[in-house]
Amino acid sequence: MRVLAYDKTLEKDLMTPRGVVEALVLARYPHGALIELGGTSRFVGRIARGLLPGSLIVDASGLAFIQARQRVTFTSGDAPIGLSVKRSLRFDLTRPTSPTFNVNPEAYRILNAWLASKQTGLGAHIALKRQPYPWWVFDPTVDASDADLDRAFRFFIGRGSGSTPSGDDFLTGAMALWHRMTLMPGAQARLRVLAHLEAEFDHLTTTTSTQYLRAALTNQFSSHVLSLLEALVHPRSPLQLTGALNRFLRHGATSGVDAVTGMGVVLNAIAPKAS
Repeated sequence: MRVLAYDKTLEKDLMTPRGVVEALVLARYPHGALIELGGTSRFVGRIARGLLPGSLIVDASGLAFIQARQRVTFTSGDAPIGLSVKRSLRFDLTRPTSPTFNVNPEAYRILNAWLASKQTGLGAHIALKRQPYPWWVFDPTVDASDADLDRAFRFFIGRGSGSTPSGDDFLTGAMALWHRMTLMPGAQARLRVLAHLEAEFDHLTTTTSTQYLRAALTNQFSSHVLSLLEALVHPRSPLQLTGALNRFLRHGATSGVDAVTGMGVVLNAIAPKAS
């Protein structure tokens, strides 16, 4: 199948003298596949699904026929394009003088209304907060020891079913915000503890989810996540924010809603404390 675009981190694996690369398909999903390329798991998909670090964009016709445990051959397209994911794209979410997160007030209302009607992988969003989960771990204003954070994160990592369990998606969404809360020590402490847990991700959750969590730890997110962050802070209109939210409905069965849920828990935890 033809490679139409790829992340620049893949150049060494794709640039062969013959322009042909073989890979093993590890898993097949509705909108893509996980392959082993250069000794590393990589995601293959179509451009409509956004570009994750280390991912390949291929033509849809080739993607339709591949199956798990199959060996596939990739060739470069007529004009392959190198795409880079911005590692540290930041928005003006904090004020220089206080550790606040300046989300537009109307954005809170739209976000909460959108989530209220959604179903996560662990049940209806509106009922989640009644579950005895350690939700406090998402609140960067709550001081906790590294040991307590570690236990809470272990509760969520791998919790749920599917290739990306809901607990992992919650954390991925939360990390998109914690990375940008540079003036909140609690947010940075949570990222630090998750970084210490990284070596165990392979044993705590799925292969696919491990890739997403590791990308999130290094502040790398899909274009849909970045678009939503921008819409939350600088919404041009309610329709723009709603459109950014609705794009997450195309992410797996509930993965997109789960990721937005993680963001929502963080934002609602700090909303009363924001100025």
